[in-house]
Amino acid sequence: MRISHIKKIRKTNVFGFTGASSLAIDIEKYDAGREEYSAGLHNYALFQKFSGFRWPAWINAMNDPSRAVSFTPFLLVNNSMRDCLYATNFLSEHGLYVDPAGMLSPSYGHWSLETWILCGGNLYRSADDWLHVRQERDIKNSFVYTGWENNLFKLKHTLYGARSAIDEIVVETECFLKERKRASVMFVVRPYDLRLLGGCDLIEYQRDGALVSINSRASLCFSARPDYVSAGDGKNCRDIDCSEEGGGGGSSQSPFGMATLGLGYALKKGENRFSFRVALEPRGGMTGGKYNYSGVRDDYIAFSGMRIRNGSNLSLPDRQMQNWFYGSKISLLNFSLGGLRRQDMSLDFRKAFYVIFGCNRMGYFPESLAYIDYLIKHSPADQKKVGFNAVMDTCALIGSIADYFIHVRDTAFLQDRFDFIKKKAYEIYEYSRAMKKAGERSGNSLAYYSIAVEHPADNIVIAHSLGQCSYMARCLGIFGEELKFRKESERVAGMIAEAAFNREGGTPENEFDFYSLNAGFPHRIEAISESSLRGLFERMSSRFGGVPLFIQSLGYDSMATLVAVNNLIMMKDPRAYDILASLFKMRGRTYLLPEFMNPSTGRSNWGDGASQPVSAMVFATIRNLLFIDHAERLDLFPLPRAGWFEPGNEIRIEDLPSRFGSISLRMVSTVNEIQVHFEKLPKFVPPDILINLPYRTKIKLEDDFILKREDETSFIINGWPSIIRFIRR
Repeated sequence: MRISHIKKIRKTNVFGFTGASSLAIDIEKYDAGREEYSAGLHNYALFQKFSGFRWPAWINAMNDPSRAVSFTPFLLVNNSMRDCLYATNFLSEHGLYVDPAGMLSPSYGHWSLETWILCGGNLYRSADDWLHVRQERDIKNSFVYTGWENNLFKLKHTLYGARSAIDEIVVETECFLKERKRASVMFVVRPYDLRLLGGCDLIEYQRDGALVSINSRASLCFSARPDYVSAGDGKNCRDIDCSEEGGGGGSSQSPFGMATLGLGYALKKGENRFSFRVALEPRGGMTGGKYNYSGVRDDYIAFSGMRIRNGSNLSLPDRQMQNWFYGSKISLLNFSLGGLRRQDMSLDFRKAFYVIFGCNRMGYFPESLAYIDYLIKHSPADQKKVGFNAVMDTCALIGSIADYFIHVRDTAFLQDRFDFIKKKAYEIYEYSRAMKKAGERSGNSLAYYSIAVEHPADNIVIAHSLGQCSYMARCLGIFGEELKFRKESERVAGMIAEAAFNREGGTPENEFDFYSLNAGFPHRIEAISESSLRGLFERMSSRFGGVPLFIQSLGYDSMATLVAVNNLIMMKDPRAYDILASLFKMRGRTYLLPEFMNPSTGRSNWGDGASQPVSAMVFATIRNLLFIDHAERLDLFPLPRAGWFEPGNEIRIEDLPSRFGSISLRMVSTVNEIQVHFEKLPKFVPPDILINLPYRTKIKLEDDFILKREDETSFIINGWPSIIRFIRR
């Protein structure tokens, strides 16, 4: 959303300082950040003018002495608490963000709803007490729970999706008052969200229907009329006066966007229940009247359970890992076509690649296809000269198309889109041919690497997309293009090897060298050997103190860390489990990771606080712990964890997609045996199956498979037997 409150900015003076640096700054990334800088200036002005207001948790966190975070003069941005859960009804283009203090913010506007408790003459806000707030996601039905408790009361919110005439989120609130005191709960519309202050110009309570209209749109509907309504005076910089119940009337208006209004309900000792609905559509349009909350809840449980169980399913002895498996599916189910666009409405092809990458592995192929066709439809038309950024977008799109095809193996899908694919493939090819050596470009596509220099990560993407073009051409029998694209891919891969991997020893000077690990996973550049990847990993580990989680200029990078974990899995390095456990431990039972986290607090400090691309990579990581589908081999349990194979444990994999088709199997561990039951024949039987176990065993030979090679803990077979038995030694 554009910031319009600050009217005049002298661009030459304010934005010309980049020329003062002798180091080349990527001006395109700087320009892209102007919206954030404008928001920071806007926030700071309102923060000073309305200094008596009560603020959200992300501003209050800056006042916490233990965090040692201070305000930057003239600039106020949320770099302390971007964490959030994201809830939709699985149908809407929009959703509801839930911050760590339980503040509810719609994705389409810059206002929020907070729950305040007035008790014994005092005001209690979770935004001031977020350390005592607990949140979790129910991975069975996608419900979001937020709980907050002190010695006076216990508060719990339950969120779930609904659809009436419009898309909605239902919020059920339980408030348990521990002592008999004069108390009430207030549901307060606030003029801010996780990013911006000043989001409410006008708020009106409509007694008929118990509706609240925000910016002239009916956006909230309560199950019962309030006992009183309190309003702030956004014109004269006054917040709600909680000492006077019902002060300010039934509406609030502000020329600065700082209107605020609360609906109060008296509390009795013991249990109190309230329900309300939040519109998930920018136009509002809610209506009052009778509403069957119980029936809607039951309907959503049935609908969400069906959606979550569609595609692949998994049962593991490791309950935490299993919960992250389903939590990641829920995150991707909350994605929509609208999520493919940035705030300026440009298409985010990189984000799309990772979301499609995850959906393909979850078995959500209709969603993947919808995203791919949307990107194709809205891709730029013929261009005489394709620049770097356009090429990188095209590479992401080609990668998405190829990844989908690898999993569905539907040649009709390629044939129907052949003209588009061929045109885009040649755009990449022509750009690539002009690259003579590494280091010629004055820019990179890494979102937060602001130095205007080339980075090998981009050439990795180019080489990968050319390789995928070659593969798709071969599948269509177009062998001339297959050879042409493959040779160019190999040439670029040679440049990558020379620029990023042909080094021995020493600590890398630039922490962004870490992103070259993408050559191993997810892009699998064959010219980059495992030893080269391991060498880079060890050099980066020495820089980061043993565990490559921390990018000093950004914080913990969740995506880069998961890329490292996947490379370790492919190297069969058990450190993968330690790094993964450290990530999961930081997020409790929310099963959702942000892009970047502060290493001291564990809170999201930049980027997307509920990153769906990161969720896609979490899912891919868990899948790779179960199997890796190499072109000529299915690698089963590539990094087997001993605890999973203890007697009495079972692993069940149901319809987990691979390049060979859906994989369904079951591992049963007894006192004497480890049994692998192969259930359902995949579309294509792998040429080889490598089975890895954590213990020394002896395979029991049967006549429905061929044992090609064995050692004490791994076995290569040919065939798709119904069962294989391994005798414990």
